[in-house]
Amino acid sequence: MKHSDYATFNLLNQWLNKNQQAWLVTVLEIWGSAPRPVGSLMACNDQGETIGSISGGCIEEELIEKLLDTQFTAQHSAHPMEITYGDTVQEQERLQLPCGGQLKLLIEPFLPINHHKDHCQHILKALGDRSSIERIANTNNNDKIATPTPTRPTVLFHNGTLKQTLGPHSRLLLIGAGPVSLQVAQLALALDYEVEVCDPRPRYAQQWSNKDVSLTREMPDDVVRDRYSDKYCAVVALAHDPRVDDMGIMEALQSDAFYVGALGSARTSEKRKTRLFQLDLNDSQIESLHAPVGIPIGSRTPAEIAISLMAELTLVKNQTRVKTQKQDSPQLTLMSEQA
Repeated sequence: MKHSDYATFNLLNQWLNKNQQAWLVTVLEIWGSAPRPVGSLMACNDQGETIGSISGGCIEEELIEKLLDTQFTAQHSAHPMEITYGDTVQEQERLQLPCGGQLKLLIEPFLPINHHKDHCQHILKALGDRSSIERIANTNNNDKIATPTPTRPTVLFHNGTLKQTLGPHSRLLLIGAGPVSLQVAQLALALDYEVEVCDPRPRYAQQWSNKDVSLTREMPDDVVRDRYSDKYCAVVALAHDPRVDDMGIMEALQSDAFYVGALGSARTSEKRKTRLFQLDLNDSQIESLHAPVGIPIGSRTPAEIAISLMAELTLVKNQTRVKTQKQDSPQLTLMSEQA
């Protein structure tokens, strides 16, 4: 499964190859509440076909009508333009924007020309290879550039230039095919993760019932080493069996995964850390383990544990992104921090 950014550029590329004009809409800034974050994308072609979302449905219909209006497109077919929704009380009520929210969008025309096709293909190649790529769009001339970058996803807008870093899809490996994994997988899919479950134990593997999540019976450390070792990956051990959990955890703690967690009580977690120390992991690696996993909400049932776990995972992911944004681009306006 490819995530939303890949799917958006893939369909955009298909439209251009069919000689259709299209537009890419990016959320630049939000004020108040908004159902979609800064950097969200939506694309629309000249037939009214769309992909993606920039407001969860509040303004998409009106925006599409605007893009398909020949008078509007005649005036704005050559250059990107900024547009703000919800800047008056009347407009907020008419569009039913939540909590008096406002959002600023950048609308970029994409034409069926080689320059714009190449732009899409460079992005698709990078995301397909699980690499980050920075795309630059100039509102004055509709020039578009895409270059590799090591940074995490960001959205920066300064003096009419958009700099947007797109990164690979976040992946989540769940070790153990039990009831907690079933609930975690459901939430993770809703949060746009690629999810895979790993369990070499035949009885548990045979009981896995979520057909939307693939299950592998490979050994967890091999799975981590093969496809869950980059900085866009998270690994969580939920098997409650040290023979299954520990090797996967050990491998993940030595990788670039942004989150490694393990289910268990405080006592169980301390025993696990002692075992990991005996396996020659250093103090820094062991201390990076989130165990007991999740935030303390008094969870008891598999569903409650899943909420606790995904809340902590989301917190760590967002903190990592904001920290990286501040380090990488201090000189430009960081739109998401103004929301």
